[in-house]
Amino acid sequence: MKKAMPLPFIVMAMLLTGCTSGDNSSKDEYPAWDHCRIYLQQLGENANDSGHFVYEKSVDGHLHGALEVYDIASGESTEIFRISPEEKYIDGVYYVGDDVFFSVEASEGKKYFKYRSKSGEIENCQSDTGEIVDPDWPLYSVDDGTAAVAYAYVNTPEYGKVTFTKHLNDSRYYYSSDEQSFYEMTGLTDKNYDESGIEWGNLSYSNGKVYGVLTAVRIKSKSSKNAFADMKDVTTEQVKKDLLFSFDPATGKYEKLYETKNGYSRIVGFHDDCVYIFKNGNLSRVSLSSQESESICDLDPRDVTFSCIGTKLVIFDPNTEEVVKVVSMAD
Repeated sequence: MKKAMPLPFIVMAMLLTGCTSGDNSSKDEYPAWDHCRIYLQQLGENANDSGHFVYEKSVDGHLHGALEVYDIASGESTEIFRISPEEKYIDGVYYVGDDVFFSVEASEGKKYFKYRSKSGEIENCQSDTGEIVDPDWPLYSVDDGTAAVAYAYVNTPEYGKVTFTKHLNDSRYYYSSDEQSFYEMTGLTDKNYDESGIEWGNLSYSNGKVYGVLTAVRIKSKSSKNAFADMKDVTTEQVKKDLLFSFDPATGKYEKLYETKNGYSRIVGFHDDCVYIFKNGNLSRVSLSSQESESICDLDPRDVTFSCIGTKLVIFDPNTEEVVKVVSMAD
């Protein structure tokens, strides 16, 4: 285990076969799927047992003007938040366990909130001076003076908060169990991930291990120079591949579990021994041990958001702003 220098900043906040790479498709096979946005919002299985999926909703033609919560059991949606006339739009939704964090862009600056999905309460996450005071706020990246640094953590009952970081234009990833001393994840060094970060929703914890999905991107825009790409806006042709890994906090051991070959096959869920893949409009699951694959369903939307709520995989169309299907990963 190679020890790295402590990072100089304070952080706040499935049709494929093969075990590691069973996708033999090429980009040219799926031209109709160029410019499609496939977004993994929250990896599962996870500890979120709220039964609720929270999403942004338009109000009177105004994008991102409200938040609604979709009850998975009943299939009904309820509005829980709406911006005021002085506020511009809701800027992202992030899950941390059962809690949902979101920010609002306003003329006087950003406002930060937390929605507690079990109680239904919305809490302010900042002080009167605008400082974020909630220690669990999911800050995505910071600048350490030389490059943007992506930051994400997952809460674990045995090891507390396990944190992962990565510098922009650097293929190395690091982890920490105390947010002070960071160690390199040996075995995970691939130049394809130089421009990639690590997403908050792409980490989960189960049976003593952290599971995560990394996405290798190719971004030919200014965002690649000084900031990580917003994965909600990244399209299929801008993705090189996805990687599912496991990490043991007790030993520091990293293991590659599955890897796709291009951006037309996207990892959108994980439960037990199965990885869920969305490819060319089809959702499938692949057993890592037997290498058997099973088609689950075809989906019409070209832009799709996947979010795991416990053992449920919620499939959302961001253009119609509707949940199109819920798949039980435990069946």
